[in-house]
Amino acid sequence: MDYEIQLVELFNQISRKIRKTLAPVFREHELSHTEVFTMFVMNERKTCRVTELATVIGVPASTLTGILDRLVAQGYLERDPDPEDRRSLLLTATPKLKSFIRGLMAPMEDRLKDVFKAMPQSRLERLVGDLQFILERLEHTDQKITEKKMA
Repeated sequence: MDYEIQLVELFNQISRKIRKTLAPVFREHELSHTEVFTMFVMNERKTCRVTELATVIGVPASTLTGILDRLVAQGYLERDPDPEDRRSLLLTATPKLKSFIRGLMAPMEDRLKDVFKAMPQSRLERLVGDLQFILERLEHTDQKITEKKMA
């Protein structure tokens, strides 16, 4: 099997394990995966235009409207007119969203700590370095795609 195919399959398996660990929290708060993904993006960005968020998440703006309605109603996001473009709406992450994300990460961090405590330090350092390299290459590829679209 090619390493690339094996890596993609491993990332998929790890992703499924993470979702399985977090699923009870999603259900407890009556949140979909897309809503939680939206919350993670907004926690990282703090403020974002609705159109930008739809592009990042990869859903049509019409689909995102319902998600945002629910997240605003639950107090995770604020939606206000954009002072720079009155046709746009600006989303802002609330302290409640930030608190929720911290709480959501706790069970995942506990599970990963159990996994990583069995890993020798040198192997852990190599893994972190390799994952950082993969992320940098993905970001570089994203930038090249964006530049190509703009040209």
